[in-house]
Amino acid sequence: MKQQQQIQRYYDATTRLFMRFGSTRKHGSIHRALYVDRIDVDDPTQVIHHLVKDAIVQYCPQARTLLDVGCGVGASMVALGQLLPQLTQRHGVTLSRVQADLGMQHGNNVIVASFHSLPYPDQSVDVVIAIESMIHSDRPEWFWGEIYRVLRPGGMVFVCDDVLCDDAHSLIDVFKQGWHAPNIQLLEAHIGEATHHGLQFCEAYDLTGHLRLITVPTVLMQLLVMVYPAFERFPIITSTLGSTALQQLLADRAVAYTSMVFVRP
Repeated sequence: MKQQQQIQRYYDATTRLFMRFGSTRKHGSIHRALYVDRIDVDDPTQVIHHLVKDAIVQYCPQARTLLDVGCGVGASMVALGQLLPQLTQRHGVTLSRVQADLGMQHGNNVIVASFHSLPYPDQSVDVVIAIESMIHSDRPEWFWGEIYRVLRPGGMVFVCDDVLCDDAHSLIDVFKQGWHAPNIQLLEAHIGEATHHGLQFCEAYDLTGHLRLITVPTVLMQLLVMVYPAFERFPIITSTLGSTALQQLLADRAVAYTSMVFVRP
């Protein structure tokens, strides 16, 4: 519960800044920009939605119902509805009241709820997506268990998040604390947890090479590790420090930005 309260405060404090100043401001997608030559978009934060669309077409072409867990302001729901008009029922959950209110203002069906306890019936959803949200789960067994529960047989899960490659890197803790990301694990651990709950693994892709990373000199990164504890009560500052740490972790290949697809048999 404490972890969820921290995440709620984090997104309540940072969402409007993301929307106003970040790469998210055009479409409202609080996701990272990806640069993939074969996908022609005017906003690289939209590339992830094309990857989701491709996965749905391949693994769950009959899909009509979409659930976005950790949906932000609902921008992914809008984008996927445009790319796949067959998705006539689109729902999203977020811990942040600020995000839910912004999402509802733009006509999205966004509610405040936890992905550890989804307010949806068993086997009621065709597709579940979790873009940069799984990492916030401090109970991954609940995360995967709830996704399996609400997913219909033949349904698909698309997850995209940071996965661990080197747990000895000095910046891992700065990233975990700054982004409230306890669920930074090896890819094999995520696949193992999902399959343990009954999902079937289909594919995983390392998307790190499609990011444009911004790193800072080593001496500044060392200073970041030293000063981080002084700013723990200031979510905007700790979020920025966590983001800076993540850029270096990705550049050093200690973390990989990875998409995963599963289906429920």
